[in-house]
Amino acid sequence: MTSQSLHESLIEALASFLPNLELISKVVLENAKQATGSRHGFVGTIDLDTKALIIQTFKVEEKCLVKEEKSVFYPDENGRYPWLFGHALNEKTAFYTNDPRAHPAAKGVPEGHIPIERFMAVPVTLGEKVLGLIALANPEKDYIEEDLKKVETIAKYFAIALEHYRIEDKLRTIASLYETLVEDIPLPTLVIEEDDTVSYVNNAFEELTGYSKNEVIGKMKWHQFGQKDYVEKAMEYKRRRLEGLTAPSVYEYKVVSKSGRIYDVNVYAKVVPGTRKIIASWVDVTKVKRMEKRLRLQARKLRKYSKGLEKMVEEKVKELREREVLAALGLMTLMVAHDLRNPLQAISNYTFLLNEAVKGMSDGLKEKLTKYVESIERSVNYMEKVLKDLQQLSKREPKIEAANLKRLVDDTFKNISISENIKVVLDVDNVQAQLDPLLITRALSNLILNSIQAMPEGGTLTVSAKSKEDAIEFTVIDTGIGMTEEVKKRIFEPFHTTKSKGMGLGLTIVKHIVNLHNGTIEVESQPKKGTKITIKIPKKKSSNQCSRIMSKLDL
Repeated sequence: MTSQSLHESLIEALASFLPNLELISKVVLENAKQATGSRHGFVGTIDLDTKALIIQTFKVEEKCLVKEEKSVFYPDENGRYPWLFGHALNEKTAFYTNDPRAHPAAKGVPEGHIPIERFMAVPVTLGEKVLGLIALANPEKDYIEEDLKKVETIAKYFAIALEHYRIEDKLRTIASLYETLVEDIPLPTLVIEEDDTVSYVNNAFEELTGYSKNEVIGKMKWHQFGQKDYVEKAMEYKRRRLEGLTAPSVYEYKVVSKSGRIYDVNVYAKVVPGTRKIIASWVDVTKVKRMEKRLRLQARKLRKYSKGLEKMVEEKVKELREREVLAALGLMTLMVAHDLRNPLQAISNYTFLLNEAVKGMSDGLKEKLTKYVESIERSVNYMEKVLKDLQQLSKREPKIEAANLKRLVDDTFKNISISENIKVVLDVDNVQAQLDPLLITRALSNLILNSIQAMPEGGTLTVSAKSKEDAIEFTVIDTGIGMTEEVKKRIFEPFHTTKSKGMGLGLTIVKHIVNLHNGTIEVESQPKKGTKITIKIPKKKSSNQCSRIMSKLDL
């Protein structure tokens, strides 16, 4: 029998690609047995993940008690396979022996196994990969080199068939997974051919449009589902995509169902790589569009009740966001302050001890070390101030109590050093007010210090505290350098500062304190003309204007 006729069945199997690995293995084994006259044999494949040798087909012409007992062989911890056949896999080399018991790799056979008189094993390889094994035994005559070459040729065909099978199997798995995903996603999805014919739709498409797959696939064009006014634009986008030009990946479209119902959708479209097909998915935004329309109508109603409502809503939203930021910042700073307090106290204690130790030193060394100690003390004092600022941001509720406005302002100025070139003007009511005196004192102190720093060449500082009809009003005015609009917009942001020193928390703390009192703060400033900051603390809870307006609307 010629080599060509010997392998015809194997070549035919490879060409037609038998979809069953066991059938391919049987064809390979029959070819190998015929080529060598072997009576027994098996064909196995390697699992590329576990490296296990899986016996796909096993053929013996005598009774073998262990024929079905072990169909999977695993390599040991060193990656080596057992028995004589394992030698071919371990060394990646084909071999035969007409005296198996004398072979160095022989370890006998399991109890009940047929006697092995002659043996051949050929690894199935493709490049560096070992894909399987062909093992044969007990021909009538001794194996010769020509037998080995025949089986090696069969192994090459088998390697190609195996790789083909695995690639196709992987592609089938991917295709099945893709189809499952597309079928199950809730977005109507369709595949569009170059000639506009729809070649695929999923279940969600059927549900939205009312058309069945049989009605659509291969029979309808994609633009038959669109409203006329939108089709032209979508066709232009399709043309541009297929020509490799820029086109929106998302655009609005109107879909007309089988019953004539119109849906607003957002179309997500993309060219399938390597093809001239387009896959498109629709996101139904009909309800969203209706809600938007309803909201626009309600917005017009709102404008009838209050022209300034939009501004008020913006301010409230901004205020809420600021409070959220401050709340998060407060939590963070509380932890930071807690972690810094103990080491800072330790540094302060060591500074005191250093001061005591320096006193007994020589004048030259004493003067030098004193400067270092004073520098440390200044740094500690600065850090103490930072910690106090951080602790203010962690406060959640003010401690409301009766406080005298005049005494509150006087107490504020006790801890502030004012240069002689600054004139202070006070206008304070000597009345009681319900607020948190410690927090308000801190807020006023921060504002006054800012005003002093804004008047390096001197000027006038005016501070007032007045009891109005609905609120307690504090005002701090300076004739300093003022602020630009850009600076004024950001003065309450945490860590924003235009100064060379400081953390930028002073005005953030002021705003936080005012918010805790449900108050308001207003800033008026012009460059080189000074700044006026007004704080209003309500005497009682203000009525909710927004709630009154909304109650009149059908929202």
